[in-house]
Formats: sequence, C-alpha cells, structure tokens
Amino acid sequence: MRNFHFVNNENFDPSTHPCTKLWKIYDVIEHIRKKFCEIVSPEEQLTVDESLMLYKGRLSWKQYIPLKRSRFGIKFFMLCEAFSGYICDFLLYTGKGISLLPEYSSYPQSTAVVLHLLHRFLNRGFCVTVDNYYMSPSLADILVQKKTDIYGTLCSNRKDLPPGFAKEKVENGQCIAYQRGKVMVLRGKWKDKKIVNMRSIFHATSSVSVHSGTTKETLKPKVIYDYNFTMSGVDRCDQEMSYYPSTRK
Repeated sequence: MRNFHFVNNENFDPSTHPCTKLWKIYDVIEHIRKKFCEIVSPEEQLTVDESLMLYKGRLSWKQYIPLKRSRFGIKFFMLCEAFSGYICDFLLYTGKGISLLPEYSSYPQSTAVVLHLLHRFLNRGFCVTVDNYYMSPSLADILVQKKTDIYGTLCSNRKDLPPGFAKEKVENGQCIAYQRGKVMVLRGKWKDKKIVNMRSIFHATSSVSVHSGTTKETLKPKVIYDYNFTMSGVDRCDQEMSYYPSTRK
C-alpha cells in the first residue's frame, strides 16, 4: 500500500486544498463518497451518528470512543438509511478544521455536521434521527425552514428550553410536553429511573401501545417508539461492515 500514489506531490497547494490533512487520499475519498450518493435513492427515514474505524497507528486525530466496538480509531460522521444502514454520505473527522461546506462553517460543529451531510436532501421532505450531541434548538429551527423533519434525544441543559424544563419531576410512565410551532419537547420516564428528554418537529404528543415482554400493554410516546426503531441505522452499518474485517492479526 505504501507504493500507491493517488496525487502528484508537485501539484499540491495547501492554500487552496479543501482538506490539507487528507490531501494524499482526498480524491479517493471523494470518489467513494460520491458513488455512495449516486447509486441509491434513499428512503425517507435517515440517521446521523458516529462510526469508528479501527486504527492503532499514530495519527493526531485518532479517537477513543469506549462505547464503540473498535474503541480506538478514525471517526466518521455518517448519514445512513435508518432501516437498511446504507451509507448515504459520510464526513471524515480530522480534528480542528474539519472540511465542511462554506455555508455551514459559521455554525457549531454539531449543527454544521448535520447540515453538511443533509445538504443534498434538504427541501425534499426527508426525516432524520439524531442523538443529544447533535440536537439543538437552532438545528431544529433551521430544518423547519428547509422542509426537513428531525427528532431525537435532547440534553436538558440546552438553551431555549421552556423555563424549569430540566427540573420538571415526572413519575414512572408519565411525560410532560411543550409545543412551539412545529417544535415539540418532551420529558418523561419509562421502565427505569432514567428520565428521557426528546425534541421533535415530526411528532405530536400521541402515544402508541407496546408489549413489555408479557401480555400486558403499556403506552409509550410515539416519538420514543420511533426513535428506538430508527436510531440504529449507523449501528446496522457497523454490524454489516464487521463481517468483513480489514485488520490483520
């Protein structure tokens, strides 16, 4: 592999290159990414999450994510179909100065990453599921204007939440919800002691009947039910790729 060269070193200009940290393989990455985008027209439900490719060598932007299967490696921000796990687009994390579309560079990184990955799908009626790292009031408001739905978990210390939202006490099986235009925030507790906070511009406060392993039926907010059903898109992609390991023993 060390003898493969994809670029002419004499033509490299760091002042104009979109991602200087990846310039040796940038053209290959872009070719692969564009093919992912062109081959399949994705379903309505999409998911944004991180994926970690195992790598134990020296690299300044190598990440440690203990909850991932690889734990150490190169992090990718992935946009996948929620049900099949197909990769619709991806962004390789290279630390500070990550390569983003210019129109999104002024936003916080968590917001800019989602907008960058969704750029081709905005104003087309898609719906994306995210976790609490990406979810923010500004992102929800932007996507409302872009005719794109979003829902996911929410950190209770985020700004622009209803007064006292983080301190609302709820009993097991109960929830409290607030609505502002299309944006709904919900706080509730189910089965265990952990409180769940959600934000959605796709759901109302309706509930669905679910079975809890017995014949007994319980009610669960539909936003929670849908989140559990659609958030595993990137995990499903990781599972499929794990069947074809690239590392040598």
